[in-house]
Amino acid sequence: MDIMQCRHEMLESTLVGLEKTGVPLVASVSTDGPLSMAGATDDIGIYYFIPSLAHLFGIPIDAAIHLFFKSLLVFATLISMTCFWFQFPKWASRCVSVTSLSLLGYVAYRANDVYLAFYVAVAAVVPFILGKVTLPRLAFAGLIAGYCNFIRMHSGTGVLLFVVCWILWNASIAKRAKLWSLLTVALFVSLPYLHFYKLEKARDACLNRSLTYALHPKWHNIYIGLGFLENPYGIRYDDSVSSNKVMSIDPNIEYCSPEYEAILRDQCVAILKDNPLFICKTVLLKALILLGKALLVFNVGLICLFYVRPSWRRVLPFLLSAAFYFLPGLLTMPKTAYVLGGISMMTLFGIYLICLAIEKKSSNAFAAPAYPK
Repeated sequence: MDIMQCRHEMLESTLVGLEKTGVPLVASVSTDGPLSMAGATDDIGIYYFIPSLAHLFGIPIDAAIHLFFKSLLVFATLISMTCFWFQFPKWASRCVSVTSLSLLGYVAYRANDVYLAFYVAVAAVVPFILGKVTLPRLAFAGLIAGYCNFIRMHSGTGVLLFVVCWILWNASIAKRAKLWSLLTVALFVSLPYLHFYKLEKARDACLNRSLTYALHPKWHNIYIGLGFLENPYGIRYDDSVSSNKVMSIDPNIEYCSPEYEAILRDQCVAILKDNPLFICKTVLLKALILLGKALLVFNVGLICLFYVRPSWRRVLPFLLSAAFYFLPGLLTMPKTAYVLGGISMMTLFGIYLICLAIEKKSSNAFAAPAYPK
């Protein structure tokens, strides 16, 4: 399981910091070196879980990386396969779901790094909710979505969007039950945030300072995402392009600080005003590529959509969630890893429709389970 070199180096430093201080999210390049904050401008989830695994089991950081990501991959894949297996009794449905989910799991494995969290959130939660909406399942969904958000920014947000829409538009759930369902999701998704809030407080106390901009950069990535096409601005998809641009304007700005992000935001707005046609062409081409990816993984599901003719209550939660997950590819680059959440959501939607079509074809009287009508 490959991971970015800068993340690998930070994970090694975080393990040193953990063994040196006993406090998570504290990094140190050596046992006698100064302490710093782990994952300052990155999502901090892996800097807690992976060094903790390495410290707990006494294994190298490389082994902990493989253990963490492969365990998540197997966990999510088994849950999705099990849910589809028991939800659709026909053997054709089971064969389709197992085969398709295996292929999706392989795509997620090839994506590597923290992007795997997109697949984990979708594969572990969506099939669970499709079966039956119960409070324990919603609690599970909230926890998974919350913790995934710390591994990769917003990797669980699209799933939360799906769950909320599925509850609100489910005609078989009473209004009071919908309220309790939404409260359950909100409560359990907040627990990971409370957990990491306490971890960050302990880290800040250890370092005797706090990090005021521990955020994943946004405009940094949007700016270099404009380098998707040839352009007169010298932009290409390279982190150094953003940092060099900021340094040319104000060399005293700290990397990925709020001021850094503000400068890049202003540059994006200036390009939009100067050359709106260039922006439109870039966005349109990215959108077409992403649409192609969505249709590629949806494939037979498109035919089944017209055969099954599900209610919009069943269709829109998938489409809205997938659209949310494809948004990063539209703003930055349409790489598979960046839109793995959208690919996973459209794949599951396709599997769901194919299985519904098989069940409908195999029975004289088709009656869907407890789904929105």
